[in-house]
Amino acid sequence: MREILSYRVSVLHALLTRKLSSISSTSTLTTNQWKVLSVLYFWPPITAVGVSEVVVLDKAAISRAIGSLVKLKLAERRHDAESNSTVVVITPAGRKLYGKIQEDIESMQHDALSRLSSSKQAQLFEALDRIEQALR
Repeated sequence: MREILSYRVSVLHALLTRKLSSISSTSTLTTNQWKVLSVLYFWPPITAVGVSEVVVLDKAAISRAIGSLVKLKLAERRHDAESNSTVVVITPAGRKLYGKIQEDIESMQHDALSRLSSSKQAQLFEALDRIEQALR
C-alpha cells in the first residue's frame, strides 16, 4: 500500500484535513469555507466558476461556502461591468481572519516539514506540481 500513490495521498489528505479542521474550527469556519476564503484572498475578484477551477470542491459546496462567507461579512458579491458577471471579493474582515488562520497553518506546515531539508522540501513541492499537472 505504501507504493500506491492514491492511498498515500488519501492518508496525507485525511491527516491534513484533521489538522486544518482543528485550526479552522477555532475561527468558526468550516474547511470548505476556509478553502474558498483562501482563493478569495489570493485571486480577487473571482467568479464562483473561477473558484471551482482553483479549489477541488463541487459547485454546490463552493456556492454554500460563498453564501455563508457573504453572510458572515467575510466576502461580498459584486457586479463586474467589464465581464458582466458576478464576482466575489474578500472583505477587510475576511483578510484579517485569513491572516490569523494562515499563521496557524504555516506553523502546522513547518512542523510537518521540519524533518526535511529545505532542498528536500523544494523537491517535494516540485514533484507535487508535476503530479498535479499530469492528473489535470
